[in-house]
Amino acid sequence: MTSYDCLGKLINRYNKLALPERKVDKSIVELRDALAHGRVASPDSSNHFWLMKTARAPSGLVTVSFSQEMTEDWLIIQIRRLQAELRKVRDNTEIQ
Repeated sequence: MTSYDCLGKLINRYNKLALPERKVDKSIVELRDALAHGRVASPDSSNHFWLMKTARAPSGLVTVSFSQEMTEDWLIIQIRRLQAELRKVRDNTEIQ
């Protein structure tokens, strides 16, 4: 089965049904959006990268909505964070 709903909507629907300890952290949506729609930039030719996502303000100006240095440590933390959220869903579906 496939749903074309955005991730935030899917998480909201899941969280309404999940036990409190199995609710998915909605802040994972910000990470997903930054990875899917952001830009990776480097100030020079080094291996120093930044992930940035912009948004258009009502005034028409562009604002930075996400900015993060992409260090190896940060990436490892985000992978572990996502794996923990996925385990909540997997474990919740296994007990039903």
